[in-house]
Amino acid sequence: MRIELGTGQLGWEPLAPAGTAVELIHGPQGGYHLFGRVRFDTLGPDVYIRFRVTPAEGGAAVNDPNDRIRLTEGRGLLRTSAGWETSSAQLVILVTVSAPATVVGRRFRLEATVTASPGIETPPAASVTREIVVVDET
Repeated sequence: MRIELGTGQLGWEPLAPAGTAVELIHGPQGGYHLFGRVRFDTLGPDVYIRFRVTPAEGGAAVNDPNDRIRLTEGRGLLRTSAGWETSSAQLVILVTVSAPATVVGRRFRLEATVTASPGIETPPAASVTREIVVVDET
């Protein structure tokens, strides 16, 4: 099973295994988030995606790791020649972040878990983790 983790608001931007800069976004409602994208080969066309963002040195998640996003073909999930991918950026809301200074310049582990919806006969789940550096270029 192949699964890739990326970022990018307007299109796919791959994440290296370690050290890719990921932009901190100040949302219009006052909170902060990152963009996450996922590609995989065998779990579509109806899946749940969960993201988890934790400090690289250890500690609690800075997002709500229980948030899950349901995607189906044509509703957030795009069929490709290699399998499936999110058709747009998914918001990874950093619920514990109240100011950029608490995360900018720090290393985090960004994990995505893709789970097939119940009743779909494919492997049940797959995960991928990348180490990122949060930046604020605005």
